[in-house]
Amino acid sequence: MKDWKFSPGGRIIAGITEDIKSKQRRKITPFNCFVLPQPEDNLESIMDIAFKAAKIYSYGGGVGIDLSKIRPKGSKVMNAAVVSDGCQPFMSLYSEVTNSIAINGRRGALLESISDRNPDILNFINAKKNLNKINHANISIKLSDAFMKAVEDNGNWETVFKVKDTGEEIKETHKARDIYDNIIKNNWESAEPGILFWDRITNYTPNSHFDESQII
Repeated sequence: MKDWKFSPGGRIIAGITEDIKSKQRRKITPFNCFVLPQPEDNLESIMDIAFKAAKIYSYGGGVGIDLSKIRPKGSKVMNAAVVSDGCQPFMSLYSEVTNSIAINGRRGALLESISDRNPDILNFINAKKNLNKINHANISIKLSDAFMKAVEDNGNWETVFKVKDTGEEIKETHKARDIYDNIIKNNWESAEPGILFWDRITNYTPNSHFDESQII
């Protein structure tokens, strides 16, 4: 590093320098980005991920959270709510956690994603149309090669979700182009959502060779 033969990212240098200069070491991360486990389809797991995100923000990091395992809007729940509101309330929850934890005025960064097979995909795509909600997160759709082929062929796209605690199976069929056009229209209007070409990501990453380190 002294001879500039190797130079890490600016965040790493800033974090290391902070420790060297400080008389009392602060809890600060030299890394920008952390991927948290996917929240499971229960309140305990969803809230645990919110806590983990808050801890990472408090050290100066940002997080990615994939919401594909959360049951879609309208599915049954075994509590007072009767039916689920889907992923949107939890998108807002994680967004507000991001907004609440600041380091010297610098807030954390959050990316939220969902699978193209989750029936809540349209609710996710349209979540940021309300400009009073989810203002502290970027959102992206995980699109597969199969989905893009369905768009190209003007075919149908089936979404499906099996709820573990009720046994309910939610299936919906849409025109793939309708979903894709919805993504493009929203992106043109507000730069959200983004797209993660998921098969490209999983096929090109070295992580695919290690079971303990799968891309989420």
